[in-house]
Amino acid sequence: FLSYPPYCRAVQGTIQSIPNNAFTTFTNIAPGLDNYSAWSGSTWTCPVSGTYLCTAAAGIGSANVQMGLKTVISSVSNTYFGTSLQGPAGNGHAGMAKTLRLSAGDTIQPGLTQNSGAAANTVVAIASTRFCALWMSA
Repeated sequence: FLSYPPYCRAVQGTIQSIPNNAFTTFTNIAPGLDNYSAWSGSTWTCPVSGTYLCTAAAGIGSANVQMGLKTVISSVSNTYFGTSLQGPAGNGHAGMAKTLRLSAGDTIQPGLTQNSGAAANTVVAIASTRFCALWMSA
């Protein structure tokens, strides 16, 4: 058990354009809390080996477009985990939580895909687009 377990919560601060049908890593995302300084650019690097609860959420909006939204929470060894959600016209939100066994040095790059038929923007209100990683056990 760690008395000071790693935790990171990163939130997107500005709108990002997501192209149609292309996985896009989140940009303009910064940690609000990162007690091991593991976040850099668009990547979180696992600081201590163990089991982590990793979560991601994304909001996306576009005028008069029916959204299909997929939130991809991680690319660990090129494996993607995600969930799809069909949102109402003009907006979509999706989230994902996954327990992952990670080794120190493994990386996660959260991002998303959307299939609205055109580029669409992320939503940044109330921390809609975000990533969290919490160490749970060795």
